[in-house]
Amino acid sequence: MMLRTIFFGCSAALFSAFLGGCYGALAPDNRLYPSGIPPHQQTGVVTLGPTYSFRFVEKWRISHAWVQGVNILPCRYRGNVFGRLPGFSSLASEAQGPMFEHGGGVYSATTFEKTGDQIVFFELSYQLLGERTLDRKFEGKYTPFCSQPFSSPNGMALWIVKPDAAKGTDMWVDGAVPTVINGRTWLVKKVPSVDMGPASDRASPMEYWTLKIPNSPYWLHMRFSGSRRSIEEYPTEHTHLLALFHQLIESVKLEPITPVDPSSMPPFILSTPQPKQEAKK
Repeated sequence: MMLRTIFFGCSAALFSAFLGGCYGALAPDNRLYPSGIPPHQQTGVVTLGPTYSFRFVEKWRISHAWVQGVNILPCRYRGNVFGRLPGFSSLASEAQGPMFEHGGGVYSATTFEKTGDQIVFFELSYQLLGERTLDRKFEGKYTPFCSQPFSSPNGMALWIVKPDAAKGTDMWVDGAVPTVINGRTWLVKKVPSVDMGPASDRASPMEYWTLKIPNSPYWLHMRFSGSRRSIEEYPTEHTHLLALFHQLIESVKLEPITPVDPSSMPPFILSTPQPKQEAKK
């Protein structure tokens, strides 16, 4: 089985630790491919990709680009159900669905599969709160909306969270340096690369970029991961991916929006999470 350029099938841990279960290299034209694979079997070019845009807590329009290429993982935002249902023109302009604040949580809208037109709302608890909806159990980590590990030990990800010191978010900004990008002040924390071992395919965070979303308790957080091995053995790839990550930072926009008239909102019906059924013994 030929290894792929973007190795998201190697391990589930890739999303949290950016582990690369495979090795790779970068040709002079920025084509990523596994070591030892002949040039005619090279896969794709990793470049700056699509822009995602959505309404956030009826205060801001958040937009940002993401990377693209063969087997690049798309960001995990919900599609906009208001774009295919009549009567919601004020909420239908973005491709990604709006995120609404309600009772201390943030919710996204979907429709019941049986009817296709009844709108229900489910809480983005793993992403925004770092906990499960069903029993409010603290899981200890936030799930990113966008994440991508690469063939060498590099990775990048994007979160939107409600920070909580008990869940480690203070560490993201401790010692950070304020840095203005496109008129917005980011808190930037850079740490030295870690020697994970001469043959390790693991990566660790090297750059933390945190943007506190004004007039809200939420943060937009982006992170780049690498290792001493990714720098020393794959310097061209590491430099290329880090430059793309900085382009992603520059692509982030927060634009103030006018909240929709409450009378134009559908009833706030909560989707009831169902407990997982235990496997039959």
